[in-house]
Amino acid sequence: MFKGPVYFLDEPMAPSGDKLVLRQGPQPIEVFTTNEPHWQIYRWSRKTHPGLTKIIWSRDGNSLLALKSSPSKSKAYPYVLAFYRPDGKELNEIPFSNFIKYVKEIKFGPEGTTIYAHTEHHGKMQAIDMYDLKDPQSGWRTLVTSPDTIFEWEVGPGGLLVYNHYAEENGYYNYIFSSSIELRGLWLYQKDMERPIRLTGYADRVLAISPDGNTILFGRERPDPRSSQYPIQSDIMQLTRSRN
Repeated sequence: MFKGPVYFLDEPMAPSGDKLVLRQGPQPIEVFTTNEPHWQIYRWSRKTHPGLTKIIWSRDGNSLLALKSSPSKSKAYPYVLAFYRPDGKELNEIPFSNFIKYVKEIKFGPEGTTIYAHTEHHGKMQAIDMYDLKDPQSGWRTLVTSPDTIFEWEVGPGGLLVYNHYAEENGYYNYIFSSSIELRGLWLYQKDMERPIRLTGYADRVLAISPDGNTILFGRERPDPRSSQYPIQSDIMQLTRSRN
């Protein structure tokens, strides 16, 4: 079926399980849809879909969201988000706010009606911004900001957001990036909070949030007693919300 190397994108399989998106080497994007036992292939034109990145499926699996270049010559971020049908037809665009300088990653919320973006604002401020598809007039809303790099982050139900900064536990790293110790660990933000709260102070990496939002799965690195430079593999741990 495939000729040459195949490059899967960030979310190759649609949540519905009947569609697959990939790129074969320098070739344009290809979307495979199936009604067993037959596959239908949509090859997107390189002329009409140049330079698309950060492609993810909508929660219903009926469209793709991608970052694309914008022809605007304003000083705003020169990219927009665009929805596409599996056959490559563009449905609509979502511009970014002027305060956004760079987009690192995009995700849908569990309900599929909100888009979250890990961004960098002007002034080198890391942030996670949210766009409500049900309220497009409000535009992008900044949920959290940080002067330090945000690494892993996950979105849970009801606007629950959990993220971490640098997550390494060893003497060498602490010496080089001593200022990061103050922000290290897991942080939690809930809708309408004034500011995020710190959950842990160790070298933790958020892995997943349970569907009900009551449990957070994370990894914790431990210092290697034989070396001050390299950590040992993570322990898998969880935080569970108390019912009291």
